[in-house]
Amino acid sequence: MTEIETTPFGFLTYAESYGRAAFLLVRAIDEGARMGWSAPVATLALHCIELSLKSVLVKDGMAPSELRQEYGHNIKKLFAATPLDWSDVDTNAIDFNDDALGPVPRYRRQDRPYNILHKERLFPLMETVFHRCLRYIDQEARRTLRP
Repeated sequence: MTEIETTPFGFLTYAESYGRAAFLLVRAIDEGARMGWSAPVATLALHCIELSLKSVLVKDGMAPSELRQEYGHNIKKLFAATPLDWSDVDTNAIDFNDDALGPVPRYRRQDRPYNILHKERLFPLMETVFHRCLRYIDQEARRTLRP
């Protein structure tokens, strides 16, 4: 693991990369690229959310190895562990995202609705989480997920 991979900004840099990749993939699809199902878009966006939340915990002193052991990919637990106010975030979306990312994000549960996977619902959540975590890490930092 490199030094940047153990810092709050390292986690945010990776989060930003996954978030931007989600936007770029959607742009390519909108411009005619063929894609049978949007699972890769959702996986990129969910990973952006996960890494953003982890950046906050790293800033607060948690080691990356502890993050993996304690939280894995459990987004709901990560939201609860951060000291940030998430009261404006749809908890049903959090529950679904936790299930969607799970141990293997490419598989989906048959008993859940999948409208959160659509960019109209997932991208605003991704941007909210990313920017709130970014402000927590550094109030002066200016980054965007949109290419």
